[in-house]
Amino acid sequence: MRKNGLVILLLVSAMLSLTTPAKASTLLRIDVSGTSLTCDNSTAPGVTACTAAGFTTALGGNAMTFTGTINGVSFGGGGITGVQLFGNSPGTPALAFVLDSATAVSNLSGAMRLVTLDFAGNNFTLPVGTGFLSAAQTANWTMSANGDSQAFTAWQRNDNALVIPGAGVGGTTAVSPVCVSPGGLAQSCASETLNVPAGPVAPYSLTGRQVINMSPGSIASYTGTSVLTAEQIPVQTPEPGSVLLLGAGLLLLAGRQRLARKN
Repeated sequence: MRKNGLVILLLVSAMLSLTTPAKASTLLRIDVSGTSLTCDNSTAPGVTACTAAGFTTALGGNAMTFTGTINGVSFGGGGITGVQLFGNSPGTPALAFVLDSATAVSNLSGAMRLVTLDFAGNNFTLPVGTGFLSAAQTANWTMSANGDSQAFTAWQRNDNALVIPGAGVGGTTAVSPVCVSPGGLAQSCASETLNVPAGPVAPYSLTGRQVINMSPGSIASYTGTSVLTAEQIPVQTPEPGSVLLLGAGLLLLAGRQRLARKN
């Protein structure tokens, strides 16, 4: 139930973000066994460099995408966006998140490849005070070998930096259990951390790192989500005396309504 509620909150927050001006900066770095491309949209020259490297984004935007091939690993193609990064900065009273998805990732190199996806979003102002950080991931292998895997770590940084990895001073770290394929066709995995207590101070950033091992010929899709949720206020259970008084009041009201109808 907690996962379903989290998905609903993410979708609602995403829709709200689409109707408000973006107020964040976003970073995405894709490294394939030592060959990397980086996009940082916090400056106009940065956006120009992003476009030259094959990314699509806007200055100070919450979103960016990439489709292409890096060191023998293909991300998307054929009308499918390879890597999508999206956040909801400045956040809502309920949650803040940055979500990375890598779709139709194919290792065409003929050798093992280590894929590292680093991402970050900053200028979050909500929620603040006390809350919980969670790292969630999914891995869906269309074709894989035994040992193909994905590890995911999320950080909340009170220094508001677009720096990966690390939590900075006073930040929080959450590590999701590793997803490992047994090999073969149509394998899947989903994992997330328990809630890790956090103390976000505005403005802050959320970052994440996916570390993916891909065997030759493997095809898969992956997600990694860094989520900060507000501390929930417990619902007070009425005392027995209060319940009796409420019941008596309802009965009295019902009796008066019946008398009124008779008159």
